[in-house]
Amino acid sequence: MRTNRILAAALIALSIQSPVLADVVEVEVTGTVTFNMIAGAPLNAVSGGDAVTITFRVDSNNYLDGVPGDTRGYEIIQSSFSIDFDTPVSMGLLNPFPGGQTPYFTLVDGFPVSDGFFVSTSPFSPGGVPLAQTPFNLNHSLGYVGSTLGSLDILSALGTYDFTGMTSFGLDLWSGFPDNVAMGIDFTQMTLALVGGQSVFCDSNPNNAATIAADTTSCAAGSIQITMTGAPVGQPGYLLIGAGSATITDPAGALGDLCLGGAAIGRYTKDLGVTDGSGSLSTDILNAISGGGGGAIPNPPGGNLCSPLGQTWNFQYWHRDGASPSKFSQALSVTFM
Repeated sequence: MRTNRILAAALIALSIQSPVLADVVEVEVTGTVTFNMIAGAPLNAVSGGDAVTITFRVDSNNYLDGVPGDTRGYEIIQSSFSIDFDTPVSMGLLNPFPGGQTPYFTLVDGFPVSDGFFVSTSPFSPGGVPLAQTPFNLNHSLGYVGSTLGSLDILSALGTYDFTGMTSFGLDLWSGFPDNVAMGIDFTQMTLALVGGQSVFCDSNPNNAATIAADTTSCAAGSIQITMTGAPVGQPGYLLIGAGSATITDPAGALGDLCLGGAAIGRYTKDLGVTDGSGSLSTDILNAISGGGGGAIPNPPGGNLCSPLGQTWNFQYWHRDGASPSKFSQALSVTFM
């Protein structure tokens, strides 16, 4: 397999989903080790027949077209990349990644003669990506000739793809001169799935009537607006943040469920606002005054939303309700990518 290292297998769909507006897609490739000639630890513990899973995430809006109309490379979120064997052995990308290089997951439509995908530091050609176990690269072997991928838009390629029974494709971990040793991997399935970046909870109490949503979960966007809608018009309110999700019903001075209990709660009090004519209020949490900007979280609990990526935080708005006790919106859990 190492000899060619050109393209990975064709995308033969078991199921294809309709495009959905979202930011982050998780890629999962599963397969089996066919042989292992690597003598050094920890990879020497991996045996032929071992199962292997490769997972990573990409932002669907963060891509670079390679050969126009033929390839599109989506930048891999480096902290999300993992190769896991059932031995168990696990490793990620080389960290820090080589200066001036970027890891890409590239969809291929007819270039040069195949459909499929590859991982590389360039969307123009396959060549592999360096792994934490230096000096090994994850490379692709020759792909399947055919026309099965109809779009380079990853949101149009969501689904599960079957490679069972195909023989002219694969992956390998390879170290060149002076080692010239390799591990062969035949993968059998790939899944492209949207990451559940946000989900609403704490919506059963009638006093938590105002809804809440984030416009994106991508830190690369530079701005993440969390918006409350359906609250009383012309009322002050501000956003709460925490890692807890325990329910505190009718806390002192308020009606409804405070659903960030069980852990420290941060308050965006310096970003206090007044709901507009439709009962809406937004907070840009990447550029909030309360946190000092840059995704910083108000103390408590402190920290940064985007460093590292992949953190999950819960949000809820507190708001006044005229002469009535104050209330809360529904709560929102967000995973930042």
